[in-house]
Amino acid sequence: MARGAGCDGEKSQQAATRSGVLSVGSPVQVKPDFDIPAILRGGKPSMGVIERIDNSGDTIVIVDGKAVPYPLEALRAPAPFAVPAVGDIVQGGFWDGAEIISVCAREQLLDDGALVDVSELGREAGYTVPVALTRAVFDLVTPTEGETAYGQDQTGRLWDVLWMARAMGAAQKAAHEGEGRFQCWFVLRNRDEYPGRRKLLIELKVTLDATGEGDPALTVSLPEED
Repeated sequence: MARGAGCDGEKSQQAATRSGVLSVGSPVQVKPDFDIPAILRGGKPSMGVIERIDNSGDTIVIVDGKAVPYPLEALRAPAPFAVPAVGDIVQGGFWDGAEIISVCAREQLLDDGALVDVSELGREAGYTVPVALTRAVFDLVTPTEGETAYGQDQTGRLWDVLWMARAMGAAQKAAHEGEGRFQCWFVLRNRDEYPGRRKLLIELKVTLDATGEGDPALTVSLPEED
């Protein structure tokens, strides 16, 4: 589980530049002509994140947690994400057909402390969009005194969450379908919600959000959080 991500030398960086907007860490869609699995499941394009670009311009993309090689010409940037607005009609899911009557801006949630921005470490982990944790997940990532004594630290636990979200394909699925889920191990010591001493596999989810400017962003939360 290496920390950080990079290109394989100067030629790889130039290959990414010639492609227009794609580079290591970029979220991408696979074009239909190159995406046989998508054709077989009805034409829905695969989503992934560029993990490596080699000197020939070939690209290793992480799709659903698996490394898949593609030529650069097989890839394109995802379509822009639309910001929900009051009066919009929800498409799909439990609230299909419902009208949006209120929108709480991501920036307001960050200012209020309901979300905690972790984009700086996210960039090290290969994310190219802002990433935030809900307060509940941030509290889970922040070690207690007993967990610190056991060798746990906040940066390491946060890195594990960000890494697993990508490694298990949840971040890519969220970018494509709006939500993805993954599991991460946590060492827990005498927490009210997790009594006793244990190592627990906890499910988390990643959802697609938007900044105030309409740019895509990701949020990591507990499954029961909206």
